[in-house]
Amino acid sequence: MTDRTDILRRAMASLELGGRPQSLINGVLVDGAGVPIDLVDPFTGRVLMSYPDADAPLADLACEAAQTAQTAWATELTGAQRGRIMCDVARAVMAHIDPLATIERSSRANRSGIAVSRLPRLRRCSPIMRGGRINCMAR
Repeated sequence: MTDRTDILRRAMASLELGGRPQSLINGVLVDGAGVPIDLVDPFTGRVLMSYPDADAPLADLACEAAQTAQTAWATELTGAQRGRIMCDVARAVMAHIDPLATIERSSRANRSGIAVSRLPRLRRCSPIMRGGRINCMAR
């Protein structure tokens, strides 16, 4: 295991994501059962980790769960309640920005081969509630 693999695994562990990518369905992390996927380090071209992709039944389960959640979101919550939830999500992202950026950078590179993350840009933003929506305004 490389140092970069260790860094990735520590970032995932700090977010309680386990040791490999999984699907989040109904609040539960679920292993895939499909073909193996290699997560490749954009700097070295080496495989950081391999994990099973979601197969068709798991994808169907995820779609059903998302459809049920969306219906409940739209019909059971007011705009203000949805807005509060979105603000909570924004705060959670900001509270965990460093490990999220580490995970994102682990498999993302720009044209020059430099791993990049857009997440740190969020530090320059401020979530503002207007009409039940979060707007991000640069400071």
